[in-house]
Amino acid sequence: MKKITLDCKTCPARRLGVLCAMPAAVADEQSRAKTTNLYKAGQIIFHEGNQPFGVHDVFSGRVKLYKTGRAGKQQIIRLAKDGDLLGYEAILAETPYAVTAEAIEDSRVCFIEKQLFLANLKKDPSTIQNILKKIAGDLGSTEDRVVSVVQKSVNQRLAEVLSFLSGKFGSAKGGPILIELSREDMAELADTTQETAMRVIGEFRKKKLIAVDGRKITLLQPEALLKTANLEY
Repeated sequence: MKKITLDCKTCPARRLGVLCAMPAAVADEQSRAKTTNLYKAGQIIFHEGNQPFGVHDVFSGRVKLYKTGRAGKQQIIRLAKDGDLLGYEAILAETPYAVTAEAIEDSRVCFIEKQLFLANLKKDPSTIQNILKKIAGDLGSTEDRVVSVVQKSVNQRLAEVLSFLSGKFGSAKGGPILIELSREDMAELADTTQETAMRVIGEFRKKKLIAVDGRKITLLQPEALLKTANLEY
């Protein structure tokens, strides 16, 4: 974990997340107090069940948040990128972390101590509003995923995952998915086995819905994938 220094006032990632409306004076105070670390791919940022000492703001890179079942099986809850704030739910609820955060690729992540984060919320009501919107959005996504698991086939679920990843991490509409996501991670997102995920990806390739080059996936027919996923477009 390599320590680096970034200025919150000029941080492009801050404008992408819930801290986007933070006043300059608050951002300056946060810059002086926070720490920024470089996590290599596969490194853990925080563990499920640990007590939170602050929040983590992704400056660059990709992070997966997952829970671990009784048999040790991981289940990805969501993926994070530039500007996403991690661990704030545990701080606000005063509970241990509910998930583990792991860097999927080399990532720069800023750490803001609990006391400073809570103090800044009192100074900045706009951030509170943004966090509430974020919580509502995440809850809606979770509800949609539950419905998807219950009511959709694995082909529909995987088409939905690919469409989601393209929208969140794609370079352009139908462009490559810019994330180093393993087939195991892809399977977890689609709530299926790795073998089944590979089979369905192979079917999508044969139908020329996608092109695969290593871990890079390009959506050749994004509208057709949305239709397969039974989503509107």
